[in-house]
Amino acid sequence: MRFSLIAGAICILLGGLVFFRLARYTNEHEVAHVGDVRLMDEEQRPVPFWVGICFTVAGVGLIVQGVRAKEAS
Repeated sequence: MRFSLIAGAICILLGGLVFFRLARYTNEHEVAHVGDVRLMDEEQRPVPFWVGICFTVAGVGLIVQGVRAKEAS
């Protein structure tokens, strides 16, 4: 039950970071390849918005489950 509350809070925190576009990932792709030389481009992209929604919904679900389990004990 306590684990559910902590995990839920962490999920909501991560979801909030995605909502406010603070979470980013690096996308790297090859621009040109000549012989043994490769030119790579690195781009910082924000995590998609739907990932933040999923984290937030999962966090709320974990907290609700944790509270219900605590009340049942």
